Amino acid sequence: AGTEQGNTFQIEFYTPIAAQSASVALSGGPVVAEGGLRLTGAMLYCFLPEGAENEQLAADLSWQSEGPYPVDLSASVRLVRLADGNTAAQVDSWLQNSNGRSARQWESPDNGTQFFEFAADPLPPGEYDLWAIPYETESTQPIPLAGEDGYSLGRVTLPLCTGQP
Repeated sequence: AGTEQGNTFQIEFYTPIAAQSASVALSGGPVVAEGGLRLTGAMLYCFLPEGAENEQLAADLSWQSEGPYPVDLSASVRLVRLADGNTAAQVDSWLQNSNGRSARQWESPDNGTQFFEFAADPLPPGEYDLWAIPYETESTQPIPLAGEDGYSLGRVTLPLCTGQP
């Protein structure tokens, strides 16, 4: 009972898919919200599997907080086209610390890095700002900013994996 007898293990070997990838640390921000939340930085990644037409984009959002909040918090990470100011891609997620705790259970102080994966829809080449907008998860109301700074964490040129066509 509960013991392994003989050679019954099977190991599957996979050939990794050849892909292009790139990343850029954005140098804008931070986004400072009332109550002590700071969205301190972002890293934008692209992945382009061999044979794929469009790159897949993802971002790591780093945050710090002075302590817990009375409500759970989320962030909306957006790629905003500089040409027209419109949101070209958006993904939202709860903000959780490294232990998976939401804002009501954060430590004093606390921090984390949240992963956001954008939909694989193609984006036109050009200049984009990466915005991070903190909001109350349940009410979806934005958390007011504490200063004059806006939501931008930095600027990026797309496509990122292959450069401009």
